[in-house]
Amino acid sequence: MIRFERTVWWSIGLLLLASAPAVAQIPEDAAPADTIETRPGPATLLSGMPEMGFYAGPFSRFGYVENQLAVYPGMRLGVVLGRTLAIGLSGGLLANHIALDSIPGNDLSLEYGGLELEGIIGSDHLIHGSVRALIGPGLLSAGPAPVDAEAPAGGEAAAEPALAPSELILIFEPAAELTLNVSRMLRFSFGASHRIVRSVDSPHIANDDLSGWLGSFAIKIAAY
Repeated sequence: MIRFERTVWWSIGLLLLASAPAVAQIPEDAAPADTIETRPGPATLLSGMPEMGFYAGPFSRFGYVENQLAVYPGMRLGVVLGRTLAIGLSGGLLANHIALDSIPGNDLSLEYGGLELEGIIGSDHLIHGSVRALIGPGLLSAGPAPVDAEAPAGGEAAAEPALAPSELILIFEPAAELTLNVSRMLRFSFGASHRIVRSVDSPHIANDDLSGWLGSFAIKIAAY
């Protein structure tokens, strides 16, 4: 019992000695306790999170396939971290008819989407820039072109599908954009990208036929 009491008193004494220098450093004219700045709390997992925002909206991209104008409408949405980095999803499809010269009577079909990363430069300026990259899968197929409803019943038979039924491909698309801040939440973007397609395995169309430069226009509903 005596050893326990001694241990307690020794502990109290050590605590008093340890706190004495801190007490001695407080000046006599120090401000009241309620005005003394407190030390910041411990670092936590969420304490260093950057400011977050969001964006969403439609886009349309334009390019050429088989020397024909191709239009790719789609949607984008994601989150913005610290007004400089955007992480989101993007997806679109080929909206118009592209006839394949190698297989007459067939139209090309392409749907794609994936992860989109974007670096934003000077988002507070009226006009600012960004660079982004999309990477993801696509579905490529080709089938009989639409038949005119008024064509005679004895007309030529529709062509057989050229790609059966759809082919999984890989798309990587880096881009650069200029964005105009119309209002606090409405933004218009204009840009250019270069689509790189891989994994096409068809005798009728090649990777290079689907790769190439694209122009783009996008409307963003954004808060960041």
